[in-house]
Amino acid sequence: MTDCDAEGGQAPHWFSPAAWQAGMRPQDLRNARVVNMWCCAWALAFVGATFLISRLQPTPIMGAVIIAVPLVIGVCTIRSYLRFLHQADELLRKVHLQGLGVGSGAAMAVGSTFLMAAPMGASALWGLTFALAALALSFSFSVLRAARRLNA
Repeated sequence: MTDCDAEGGQAPHWFSPAAWQAGMRPQDLRNARVVNMWCCAWALAFVGATFLISRLQPTPIMGAVIIAVPLVIGVCTIRSYLRFLHQADELLRKVHLQGLGVGSGAAMAVGSTFLMAAPMGASALWGLTFALAALALSFSFSVLRAARRLNA
């Protein structure tokens, strides 16, 4: 893949898929698609399980089965991401590991802020929600920023 798009011969915008896929090997692209599919399945399973538990008021055994589905899919997602990292080249691995570091730091900062605010009435559930959002957004931003720098 070249650094120019097919239409105008210009470098792709940093937020376009061509920008962050530039230079990735076909194996890396395939592994990234597999990870993305598992992530989507995990998110759908989480939303589905949350909906079922809130609407059905299941028995403890049925609740455990409903909760186990997203857990198993989450483990598969993590395994596919580890496969992606192990098979990626050094630069791509470094970019993703730095993104994970930034995301983990952001999640810790946001989560600990909500823990400190708990005595003042802040909800622990909202703290977890914002911590996960901070993790996902800062990881994504970090990877996109690195792709922009590499393709500049």
